[in-house]
Amino acid sequence: MKPSLLGIVADDLTGAADSAVVFAGCGFSVQLLLPADPAAESSVWSAAEPGLGADSGVLAVATGARALPDEKAASVTSAGVLDLLARGCDRVFVKVDSTMRGSVAGQVRGALAAWSTAFADASVVLCPAFPSQGRTVVDGVVLVGGVSLASSAAASDPVTPVRASRLSELVQGSVAWDLATAPGRVRYKGTPTSQPLLGVAVSPRAGGVCPAPKAGQHGSVLTADAATESDLDALAALIDEAGPAVLAAGSAGLANAFAELWADNTSQPGPAHQAPGRILVAVSSLHPTAAAAVANLTEPDTDVVTTPTERQPSTSGAAQQFGQRVAEQLRQNDYSAIVLVGGDGAAATLKEIGATSVTLHCNLLPGVPLGTVNGGTAAGLRIVTRSGGFGDNAGLAQIVRRLRNPPPREPG
Repeated sequence: MKPSLLGIVADDLTGAADSAVVFAGCGFSVQLLLPADPAAESSVWSAAEPGLGADSGVLAVATGARALPDEKAASVTSAGVLDLLARGCDRVFVKVDSTMRGSVAGQVRGALAAWSTAFADASVVLCPAFPSQGRTVVDGVVLVGGVSLASSAAASDPVTPVRASRLSELVQGSVAWDLATAPGRVRYKGTPTSQPLLGVAVSPRAGGVCPAPKAGQHGSVLTADAATESDLDALAALIDEAGPAVLAAGSAGLANAFAELWADNTSQPGPAHQAPGRILVAVSSLHPTAAAAVANLTEPDTDVVTTPTERQPSTSGAAQQFGQRVAEQLRQNDYSAIVLVGGDGAAATLKEIGATSVTLHCNLLPGVPLGTVNGGTAAGLRIVTRSGGFGDNAGLAQIVRRLRNPPPREPG
């Protein structure tokens, strides 16, 4: 059932935008909330801007949990879910990294603990697959471009390297949800896992779907395979049928499946067209894909800010310094848009300019959210965010060209 107000809690800012923006193209009004007091240790997010849809809204928050230890990640993720519950969200999606970088286990446990305050039978279904970006899950193993996760670039991530490929190792105590025999109108087409749901035979219930997981059993955190977009569509339908007590955790791939499932065939209006102007590209990510895209960016009237490639003593300190440099660049120049690549640096930049939220409009390109900054010294500025690990060598050049030649604005 389509939620009236969907909450999204993500481990970083670009992930929050990636997973939230897909709902804007499906009839939802979408806002990414930023910390109310960026200097505070506690997690409190700003109020939403007026105009959020009364029966089809999305509120997203970014916790910054990715690089945190599991215990702290659980705490901040729990705070995010509780905040969204207090705002009236009737379903919550937990956005995790598609390559399982960072504290995914802690994030999932924290979300489950918070959701259990509203639903005694709460559980989580985790599937990080994002097939359109080459991320799949087969027999419980996460693959990137067909290569096991521990052999991919994620294994050498400078901040959150991944040492395992199997979900059961990455999230200890999780149980594979065997959907292979799901009968009826919703059928799961992915590679089946070996263990039936909660150790019992899967059987149909009303509507022809798998029975919902039960809290308090060893399957409170369930994992699922997905090798194609169709697999994610089927998984989203199964979770939807299971009811709001079941949290979904995954990447923007699974978020997109939910957006299409709940779509009402309308879209939110994009930002008003602006005359082409100078564009600031700010890249905090150290991912090789991001570095290659910067090296291939030769578009005119484009300024670039990057972070030093050498390892920094503190990731938070490096992000703060990056944000300060970008904020100073914005103060000194008149830009028509900013492109932020890398979640920590994006969050630090928005903190430095005093932004309170970002209204998300659409995907400028596949997987490239376009929004408008609310509040602070750059209010009204068009903003694009992107994960450093997505795209190819030409990605940034394509984004800049599209900002200068946007698609026609769609009516509300």
